[in-house]
Amino acid sequence: MNRSSSKRFWLELPRAAKKRGKALLNQQMWLWGQDILAPAGNMLYAYGFTHTRPPAGIKGSSMYVQSWDEGQVALWGFGFCFGLAAGPTAVSTLYLKRYQFAPRLGPPPGPFWEPDEWPHLPRPQSAAACEQLRQALVAALHWLSQYEAWVLTTAGSDYRQKALAAWSHKPVQPATEMAEGWQGVAGMCKESIVRSA
Repeated sequence: MNRSSSKRFWLELPRAAKKRGKALLNQQMWLWGQDILAPAGNMLYAYGFTHTRPPAGIKGSSMYVQSWDEGQVALWGFGFCFGLAAGPTAVSTLYLKRYQFAPRLGPPPGPFWEPDEWPHLPRPQSAAACEQLRQALVAALHWLSQYEAWVLTTAGSDYRQKALAAWSHKPVQPATEMAEGWQGVAGMCKESIVRSA
């Protein structure tokens, strides 16, 4: 094995991006739970998501999925997946687990219902895979920003503020500025560095 083939690569996210992303994702998960219970009806349905409950006899989190020609988003109470078509048949799926901000790429998500079923995904093994991860992460963060902008346009700032006011934690971003918060994290993640050892 030559020396260059034994290199190990990783995507080094800025520390501020990891800290901010972790806190915002936790807050976002709470807000999605509130959106499901919105007084005017399930906002995830209104945004184009479909809903699948765990099979009979299995406890766990429901799965919400939104698909379009170029990709797919999947949501659970414990995580978020964002997939983009990477070619005619390949799909690059970004996995972000709640309470973490350690993005990984993997296959399209299957129906799983508990955090323990979340796939164990290794770090990217090449500079190209690191770049693919960075692009998928930034695209996912832009999608999150677009969703929050849509909520404000559709349901109004009073709705978003009430949804966040019901949370028992201290908010890390004002309810009406979630879209800007995600854009800020996306900007920081664009500055991430591919390193090798």
